[in-house]
Amino acid sequence: GLVHEKKLVPLAQMLDIDIGSDKLTGIAYPASGSFVQYLIDTYSLARLKTAFVLEARTKGDKAKQDTWTTAFGKPIAGLEQEWLAWIGEHYGK
Repeated sequence: GLVHEKKLVPLAQMLDIDIGSDKLTGIAYPASGSFVQYLIDTYSLARLKTAFVLEARTKGDKAKQDTWTTAFGKPIAGLEQEWLAWIGEHYGK
């Protein structure tokens, strides 16, 4: 997959893309699906819903109160490391 082929870009870089009209769509679409599944399986649908609402705020508001730390207790980089480990556990290395 994308992880093994070293084609995955950092999640923080994918947060603001417009899937479907961005050159990273081919990477971002499957990555976002996998990341969402990880968040639901690991943290809960309720926390994902909280993040969804918080992520819709302005950049200024998000800078004052980080979406990911508020919803999941850790920044996006920490969640990304957990997600990559989860991929390895569920889909082999």
